[in-house]
Amino acid sequence: MRIRKRWRHAENCIPVSAFQTHTRALRANLSRLEIDIQHIVCEGNKAATVHVARITHPSGEESLIKVVAFYQFREGRICLVDELTHLLKGNEKDQNLGALQ
Repeated sequence: MRIRKRWRHAENCIPVSAFQTHTRALRANLSRLEIDIQHIVCEGNKAATVHVARITHPSGEESLIKVVAFYQFREGRICLVDELTHLLKGNEKDQNLGALQ
């Protein structure tokens, strides 16, 4: 199953606090998260990555998620994230971890 997620704020950039909230939510719900960046391309105010997230829940259950992501920055802040995720291994509920707040 593939999920396409687009995160955008029309006029202003997304504040760092939104990313921090997401990070805190991941830390609260997972016992381990490893990101393996397989490819990265940067040009001007844009970047794209292909990365694999390996997650472990407090129960010991693990999932592996492949993410293709495009980022755009304005004034040093993320103003657009467009991701395509693919669950390689694990529970389908982990497919939407990128949107966890």
